[in-house]
Parts: sequence; structure tokens; C-alpha cells
Amino acid sequence: MKVNPFTALVLGATMSLAGCGGASNSSNDSTRSPVHLYFHNQLTDFTNASDAAVTVSVYPRDSSNALFDSVSYSTDGQSGMSFTLNADTEKVPLHIKNSTTDLLDTSSSLVAGGNYTQVFMGDITDGNLKLGSYRQSVQSIPSNYVRIRFIHALSQHTGAINVAVEGATVVTGLAYGDVSDYQQGSLSSSTQLQATISDSSGTLGTASCALSLGKSYDVIVAHKGYSDSNLALFCQQVEGS
Repeated sequence: MKVNPFTALVLGATMSLAGCGGASNSSNDSTRSPVHLYFHNQLTDFTNASDAAVTVSVYPRDSSNALFDSVSYSTDGQSGMSFTLNADTEKVPLHIKNSTTDLLDTSSSLVAGGNYTQVFMGDITDGNLKLGSYRQSVQSIPSNYVRIRFIHALSQHTGAINVAVEGATVVTGLAYGDVSDYQQGSLSSSTQLQATISDSSGTLGTASCALSLGKSYDVIVAHKGYSDSNLALFCQQVEGS
């Protein structure tokens, strides 16, 4: 049952599609706040019955020390890791690979003290792989509300999508790899977010993820599994919410 429609906040969401990453914690500046990263692996492979091809590790380029080691397809919120930049803003290189193949080299500018949801997306067979870096933001909200934004990571539906929550359309025309603005509202459940996803051809399906009211979340719209084309939502709680 619909309780209250979500209302868009006048907030600019981070829309960077550049790669993201980290560096070794070599700074001696104890006053610089660390960067926190939450890495989600949404790499799909619909031709392979094994998850080995889509299990990835993330390295600072030219380093053998993994930031994230042997990450399988992500289906829930991820634990974060942190490190200190060598400057207030630093362009950090990243290298992503599976056990046999170099998959992606990229880089991104990270800001000291920033918290980032990272999503590695695409299908391994077409080579069109992306690493999205979405800087989180925190805002105080009522304890009976939830604050959310959506990230489009559907490798099998790379056209723009729309998202409806509690019967109200909250996102329209969200491009593949992009992130929506944060929005807030009340839910009919205190523990589940359910959304209906559609594109220009019609409804793609519904999916849900667990959450808690009074918190902010980055909600990744992805597939249920690396070779399962059904839809899923994966909720990453925003640091500090």
C-alpha cells in the first residue's frame, strides 16, 4: 500500500562515470581524512556456468597489493575499505582483473574524506566494461523516512530506465552507468524497499532489497546473478547515515 510518494530533493548527485580507485596509504599527513570505498562487482557472464570469470580483484595500477581481493558477484551491501590520499584531491589509477585476464585499466579523482560507492558493471563477453564511482552524501532525515538514489547497472538492458517506488515514479530516463539524485519518502515497509523498473518497451520487472528507515542508501539496479537476467536491487547504506 502506498503511504507517501517520494519527493525529489534539490540536491546534485555525483554523476561521474570515470573510473575510480585507490592508492597505497603512504601519506604522512595525519590531518587528512581518509577516503572510504565500497566496491560492488556487477560483472556478468551469460556464457559461463562458473563464477571464476566474474570474480575480480582491484589493484592500484602497477601494484601487487589488492584493494579488493577475489570479489564475487555482489548481491548485498559491501564492507568498505579506507586509505589516505597523498593530496586533498588525487587522480588514482586502478587495475581490475580476474584470475586470468586484465579486464580494465582506469583512473579517477578522489577527494580526501569522501565516501564512494563503486560499481564495476558490464558483460565480460562484449568488453564494454565500466567502473562507476559515485560520491555519497549524508543528510538528516525523519526517522520514518528513507533517502535513496538509484544506479543503473543492468548489463542486459543498457537503455535508459525508469524507477517507481510505492506506486510513484521517482526516476525517469536514467542512463546506463548513471546515478539519480537522492530522494526521500516513507515506505509501507520498515525493512524492505521494492521498486518497479521499466524502459521504453515497458515493465522489466520488480525487485527489492533490505534497508532500515532513517538511513540513506545507494540502490544498485542490476541482475540477480552474474548469469541470471532477472532484476535485483542491492542496497548500500551511505557512510555516516
